[in-house]
Amino acid sequence: MKLHIENLHITFSNPQPPAGLIAAFALAGATESAAPIPAVGAKWPGTEAIYAGISLSITDDSLVHLILWPDFPGKGLPYNKAIKFADAVNPDMASHIPTRHQSITLFDRLQDQFDNDYYHWTLTKTKGDNAAFIQLFDGGNQSSRLLSAECRVRAVSEIPL
Repeated sequence: MKLHIENLHITFSNPQPPAGLIAAFALAGATESAAPIPAVGAKWPGTEAIYAGISLSITDDSLVHLILWPDFPGKGLPYNKAIKFADAVNPDMASHIPTRHQSITLFDRLQDQFDNDYYHWTLTKTKGDNAAFIQLFDGGNQSSRLLSAECRVRAVSEIPL
């Protein structure tokens, strides 16, 4: 039996729909990519970036291939300087600080690529807009820090599915 759905309309009572549900719908609608996809942990073709697998996009509304760039400043930076650093790593591929969801993907699949003794910025700010979420790659904890705090930073880029 084959099921074909032309249109589907879903309304959520919460303005922020569950990321897992969005990911499931996006994956169901994803098409095959023309180029072979490397194994998680291998270099993305034509780059020095490491493939982290499929993750939510920066807008949390679709799935993308996530790649991690090897460049990092080696010291903590305040949030605004961290954003500038990450954006400059590979502007041609729209590098940026990973979102909170993308940081979970990185912890799950590329934990060995991070300095486990330090918190790393995520792009996701808290509701007060004066702090952002951070990721610890030792135990996987996430919490938040004021934007003036100095945390480590890594850059990622997204490749459309």
